[in-house]
Formats: sequence, structure tokens, C-alpha cells
Amino acid sequence: MQDERDAWPASRRCMMPMILNSLRSSLVRRSVRFFAVIAKLLGVLAVLVLVWWCGYRIGGFFSDKPGQVWSIEGKPLLADSTGGTEEQMRQRFRSRLQTRFPLGSQESELIRELWNEGFKPSGTWTVDRRSATIVAQNVVCTGGWSVDWSANAVGVLTAVDGSFGSSCL
Repeated sequence: MQDERDAWPASRRCMMPMILNSLRSSLVRRSVRFFAVIAKLLGVLAVLVLVWWCGYRIGGFFSDKPGQVWSIEGKPLLADSTGGTEEQMRQRFRSRLQTRFPLGSQESELIRELWNEGFKPSGTWTVDRRSATIVAQNVVCTGGWSVDWSANAVGVLTAVDGSFGSSCL
């Protein structure tokens, strides 16, 4: 009886394993590429969800208010505003500060309020000039509020001013 291998011509016997190996390796390469693309897409999606969640939780830079530059939870109540441009926020902060602590108010009230809000002394305190600042951050922005004031010898405010500045990525 003749061997089964002899039933196939020699040229076909040599080609069959090569064809099968070629098909197998191209299928494996395609599968690896497919899963690599899926993994990259899932990674990008995870990063986008994380950025959105952080922005939402920290106060949101995804605001529906046009022209809003800064929004963050936990900022000082004196600095609290509905957002807007940096200049608008600076003006509102200054106005709120001067309304809450008009000239002639006690310096001790201002210092107590600033301390309770998280402001820290800044710069060099002199007889005629004092200041306190607070810095807050969200995912893409850092904002800083500063209060400058002066008081006379008996602790009465003679000047109060506030400023705000921010820097975003």
C-alpha cells in the first residue's frame, strides 16, 4: 500500500504548512492590532471621563455661563461670585470687600473675617500697610485673592482694597 504522503505531489506537500502558518500569523497580527486599537480608545475615553468628572466635582470649567473664566467650590465667601471675566470678578470682590468693611470699621473684624475665610497674612506687615491672600485651584486654573488695608493707631480701617488674579492652562 502506498503512503498517504505520496498521494500529494511534492510541491503541494511543502506549501501546505507555509500557507497555514501564514494564515495563522496574519490572523494573530490582525487580532493584536484590533485589541490594541480598542485598548487605546478605552484609555482615551477613561481620560476624558476623568477630566470631565474632576472639572465637575471641583467647580467646573465646563460652565454654561458664557464668558465665565473662573469657578470653584470652596473659594472664600467674600470672593464668591457668579463668575464672569477676571476684571468683573476683581470689581465685584473689591466692591463686596469695601461694602462689608467700610472705612471706619474695626481692623480686628476684617482680620477675623479673613482668617475665618482661609486668608493668610502675606508680605511684610508695616504700621501703615497690611495684606492677606488666599489661593484656590481647580483642574485647569489657579486663582488668587488679595486684601490690602491700612488702619490707624486705634485699629480703625483707613483704606481697604482687594484684587483677584487667575492663571489657566
